[in-house]
This record gives sequence, structure tokens and C-alpha cells, in this order.
Amino acid sequence: MFEGFYITIADCQGMEVAPDQGFNGLIKAGTPIACTYFDEHGMEFIDKEHGEFRLTKPCPIVPACSCDICGKIVATRDLECHKGTDENCGRIAEIK
Repeated sequence: MFEGFYITIADCQGMEVAPDQGFNGLIKAGTPIACTYFDEHGMEFIDKEHGEFRLTKPCPIVPACSCDICGKIVATRDLECHKGTDENCGRIAEIK
């Protein structure tokens, strides 16, 4: 199954997707990222802080989704916990 959004679960080294193209440096754990390409060696992602970068397999990521209440991208496995514990999400839920 292909997922589009992920969250990093450990600090990892992002690499340029091509010479002089993309970000090369540390991607912190907990960063929401979107997959743009994958092959047998790794996956390419984009996020608003770093732009494009590549991670080699095995990638330290888990599937993620956007919360249907507040829109925050969270690990899919943590969605229900997020809805019950996130202060901002709770405020928005009360308004709706």
C-alpha cells in the first residue's frame, strides 16, 4: 500500500535528490513529510522547512494523515490519541 504522508521517527540524514538539487542535512524526528518518489534504494520527500530530500532505505518513518478536525499531520497510529489530547484540536472540536 502506498501512503503519501509520513512522519520521521528518528533523526536522519536527508540527502540531495540530485547533484546541487535539494536539501542535504539533518531531518529531525517528528518532521511531517510528503513522499514524491520511491525506488528500491530509497524514497524522496518534500517538506516546507527543507524542500526536497532523499532518505535511503530503511527509512525511519511511519505513515501519517491529516486530522479531520484541526488539519495537523500526525502519525496515523496516533490519530485518536491526538484528538483526545491535543489542546488546539480540542478547541476546534468544541467550535464545530
